Amino acid sequence: MLVGFPKCGQVSMNHYLTQMFPGTPGRVEIGWRDDAVEQWEKIVANHVKTELIPVFVIRDPIERMWSAWTYMGTSSCPDFPTYLINRLYQPYGEGNPVMASNYWKYIHKFEKFRPIVVDMEEMAKNPNFSKLNVTKDVKFKNDVMPEFTPAYRKLAEDLFYLELKDNFWEGDYATGIPTKEALEILKPFSPGEIRRNTYRERA
Repeated sequence: MLVGFPKCGQVSMNHYLTQMFPGTPGRVEIGWRDDAVEQWEKIVANHVKTELIPVFVIRDPIERMWSAWTYMGTSSCPDFPTYLINRLYQPYGEGNPVMASNYWKYIHKFEKFRPIVVDMEEMAKNPNFSKLNVTKDVKFKNDVMPEFTPAYRKLAEDLFYLELKDNFWEGDYATGIPTKEALEILKPFSPGEIRRNTYRERA
């Protein structure tokens, strides 16, 4: 079963596996949630097969941040720098786009389940692999996509570097804010205020 992160090619991977192996269980994007392991254990307990293996699809983390914003964030947060310090995944769970790109922070929790990790960019080289749910095709059919400028790319890289050092966010998801170092990096972009609106409760 695909267990992973938004905008990492899970729809495409699910289609590929279903074509190759009829009856493939499907996907649940819970890999980046705080309670991912608990949710996975419930799925395994309710599954009729003797073994269920989690499969994570990952991609370039910086590209994932940009893709997540263009796909899910532009309507609710038209400013990319502001999006990077907010929690705008209410329809998809909860989380922050920078933190959610730190894949290994979450995948290592699944070690005892022997997870399989797949690189989307490598899968895309397979001639039988079809890229589905592409942002341009879904969200920008007749429009020009925003440009991922060098300044925006560097901003995402700098904030992600802080996340890898565990110095991007302080406090919990509900009340946390970017660290002073993160705010200093964001300062030239004048991001909007951090949204603390309520998000959906876990099922």
